[in-house]
Amino acid sequence: MRKKSLVVALMGLAAAGLTLLSGCGGSSGGVGLRDPELFFVNAIPDSPAVVFTLNDEVRGGPFDYLGASTQFISVPFLRAEDDAYDAAVGLPDGSDVFDSEARLFEFETSSIIIAIGQRSTRIGEEDKRVQLKFLDVPRDIPVGNRARLLIVHAFNRAPGAQTPSVIFQSPGDNPQYRTSDIAYGSTADITVDSGVQDFVVKRSDGDAIYASVRATLDPGTNYLTVVSGIEGDVIDGRRPRVTFIKVPPRR
Repeated sequence: MRKKSLVVALMGLAAAGLTLLSGCGGSSGGVGLRDPELFFVNAIPDSPAVVFTLNDEVRGGPFDYLGASTQFISVPFLRAEDDAYDAAVGLPDGSDVFDSEARLFEFETSSIIIAIGQRSTRIGEEDKRVQLKFLDVPRDIPVGNRARLLIVHAFNRAPGAQTPSVIFQSPGDNPQYRTSDIAYGSTADITVDSGVQDFVVKRSDGDAIYASVRATLDPGTNYLTVVSGIEGDVIDGRRPRVTFIKVPPRR
């Protein structure tokens, strides 16, 4: 009887241990899974340096306009019942929070958190206000002598003018590379040959060209390609431009 009791007790302990192991990492499992990884970009042309916070803790910045992280950071996975993360962007001293959003980040994901828009907007142009955008990004390396561009539309027309969708393409009427229409705050991606490439950003429903750029692209590289700025701004550094930011590969 004693031997039988001992066996039963040992079996109970083993079952309890398995239950504890299966519960690690939250409600969706998580054993052996990589925590979410985040990368931050400031694309607000009329703002001083900003910081990005998660649950009131600074995790990115201060970044000047078009400043960005150098590497992805890993953050612990949180379940929905834990209220997820409160992501925000604002001034470093905490005196002004421009935008915030509750957000879940899943295991094995890489996200770019980019702040777009303007601090100064006219009444009726609230769609141009500062807002956070969350971009899920691939970290796999393009094959061969190719580069992948993840293009985000963060450009604003001049005050009083509505910002249209844009197209990112090679110059000319028969472009070698061309995206579909990109709405404000949205993205498109294309894979192109590495080396020196010319691109223009044009209105999707017309011929107006808002920005042009010549870039030297490295092979086997992913680029966040930010179309930003304010049309006709009096400060040259705030005018429309295209910026290529290398997306670090997964380590």
